[in-house]
Amino acid sequence: MPELIDRYARIALPYLDDFPPNSCIEQTRLLRECLGRFGAAVTPIETHLTVLCLGLKVMYEAPEHVVALIEIEGEYFLTDAALSQASVHDRGLVIERNVQTVGPLPVRLRADHVVAATGHLKNGLEVKVSWRVKGTRSFETTPAWEPSHLWLLIRQIVREMERAESVADGAGVRVGA
Repeated sequence: MPELIDRYARIALPYLDDFPPNSCIEQTRLLRECLGRFGAAVTPIETHLTVLCLGLKVMYEAPEHVVALIEIEGEYFLTDAALSQASVHDRGLVIERNVQTVGPLPVRLRADHVVAATGHLKNGLEVKVSWRVKGTRSFETTPAWEPSHLWLLIRQIVREMERAESVADGAGVRVGA
């Protein structure tokens, strides 16, 4: 995973706990605004999300799920900041809050492309996840896409990302000898 996405994930994750389960639009907007401040091209895309855990005989589907396609240095990454919303707690499918990134992808995603990933729950059971790109952008007309309620949080995360970047840039530098 590129360092910029990793840095966002480390810093934003505690803040993402405050979002309600069905907030993929807001979380993608937050990701877009924060990474955009560092020059990353972030394109929100609407997908059909499917999560399957054969060990639990559970499938979760979200026909309209928003994720980000991030371009960094000519490579594309699909990033889902709200995958934990696919949890089905009463059936044992508990996906930990994370910022799931898949890539680099072989092509820039277009309608009907499918990105698939496999992971494991804390109990070791395998989970298969797929995002099918829909090519629609209906989320842009929802109140959740309007970022005015996110500006303070965006500024806070960007500040922390800048601090983390400057600390990383200064690591290993010795003054005097």
